[in-house]
Amino acid sequence: MPSKIKFTSVEIINVSRTASAGTVDVKCPMTQAVIKKMEWVQKKEEGGKEVTVSTEIPSFVRGSAALDGELASTSMTFTPKDDTLARKYQMDLVATKVNNFKAVRLQAEGTNAKDAFRHELRFQIHFSDEEGASKIERFMQSVPKCSIDVSYEKPAVQEEIFGTEASADEAQQAFEEV
Repeated sequence: MPSKIKFTSVEIINVSRTASAGTVDVKCPMTQAVIKKMEWVQKKEEGGKEVTVSTEIPSFVRGSAALDGELASTSMTFTPKDDTLARKYQMDLVATKVNNFKAVRLQAEGTNAKDAFRHELRFQIHFSDEEGASKIERFMQSVPKCSIDVSYEKPAVQEEIFGTEASADEAQQAFEEV
């Protein structure tokens, strides 16, 4: 069963396409729910267990910072933020992946304080829908902000194989013995 993640207050920045596919560049606020779901959290080991220390982007991050992660998307739904527009313009898109995540530090709106800032999340959606670019362009003309619900498959995790965790010193020693 696919996992789901929701990006809110999304603005479409750019659309590009080829004959049968394309990409969409978007931006949205960086929410705690997205940070947790994407596992962009600071963790430490405590008592033999990993414990979440913080889900905040550190304040020393200036400008922009690339974030790890890629979602193997199966589909997504664009829903206008406004309820009256949602009934008319909700759109489904066949998507293949979501990647190129970046946290961008911006000055908080409505303030001139140097220490008042917010982080915006920017990322890229890859779609394989042949009519995707035209759907998105029509959507952009009518809808200023939306939410995007992404269905994706979690990547398989390789289990540890006994005897494969040799340290660098052990590997060098084994090499020298040969």
